[in-house]
Amino acid sequence: MIALHQILASAAPHDAITNEALVIKELLQQVAPSEVFAWGMDDSLDGQVIPLHLFDAWCSDRGHESILFYHASIGSPDVLRFLLDRNEELILIYHNISPAESFFQYDPAFAGLLIEGRRELEELRKRTTLALADSSFNAAELELIGYDNVKISPLVFDFDGLRREPADPGVLETLASQSGPLLLFVGQILPHKRPDLLLEAFHVLSTYLLPDVRLAMVGARRLKHYAESIDRYLEDLKIEQGWMTGPVPISHLAAYYGSADLFVTLSEHEGFCAPLIEAMAFGLPIVGREYGAIPETLGGAGLVLPPEEGPILIAESLAEVLSRPALQGQMREEESGRLSHFSYENSLTLFLRNIKEVL
Repeated sequence: MIALHQILASAAPHDAITNEALVIKELLQQVAPSEVFAWGMDDSLDGQVIPLHLFDAWCSDRGHESILFYHASIGSPDVLRFLLDRNEELILIYHNISPAESFFQYDPAFAGLLIEGRRELEELRKRTTLALADSSFNAAELELIGYDNVKISPLVFDFDGLRREPADPGVLETLASQSGPLLLFVGQILPHKRPDLLLEAFHVLSTYLLPDVRLAMVGARRLKHYAESIDRYLEDLKIEQGWMTGPVPISHLAAYYGSADLFVTLSEHEGFCAPLIEAMAFGLPIVGREYGAIPETLGGAGLVLPPEEGPILIAESLAEVLSRPALQGQMREEESGRLSHFSYENSLTLFLRNIKEVL
């Protein structure tokens, strides 16, 4: 029997790529032996993810030949060597690699891994039987470097699972005790996500347009020096009703989504942007900018601002949405229609259809 194993450079709880890999594992296990292996992994995933250095021993004990699925999102020389030294068929699942330029100032080593990741994509091109991209934006990047068998397969994740998650009562109580509409950003605090621009726009919004508005920025502080610079900027702007939570448990995230009035991202590079789907699932009006795959993921829903808009025009756009219930209702209706495209069933069906030619 052919085993169907997935390979990750790293695996972490609440990470979109790790979550997708675990969902896919459950699907593949219905037809073949299937596990998720990672070069680096959080200890909390023990039992769900297997360290990659155990791959050969694990497979030899079971006597399975394998097809490998590699989730590419960052450079990993060790994983690259592992893949190049093997003969199994390889399916590449491309989640996009962030541009390195934004990271040099804060973490040169991390920037180097991003550069390495793009170089590795080129090395894996001839090794790859099939490439899956979770957006046409990502597919175009692969085709540009010579991949000729690329299929679009949206991110597979159960957004209804988050919607069903019991929201943390303490977070709900805290948010409900405060007055004013709540803006929500969910994502890692990284340079290309432009939390600095979001703070500038919020400063204008709260100073001149909607004094009681609040802003919650929920997500991991992956780059210590950059996150600290955003902390200082928050203080410099004297923003009292805006805060960063750092990483939060799923129950807290559900509480923030359930309490928010509007979701906003000013990111300048997204290969898919899973939080947009989560925000749609919670019925939040969405404001974003015309960068990367954001317009594609929204598919005509939400309010997509031109990339050149600065903090003043962004603040005015946010105020317009927050002050017009009829507009909010229209946005929710459009987003609800778009959400059906990313349903768990649709995403799984597309994934299976795309890999059928290889299995």
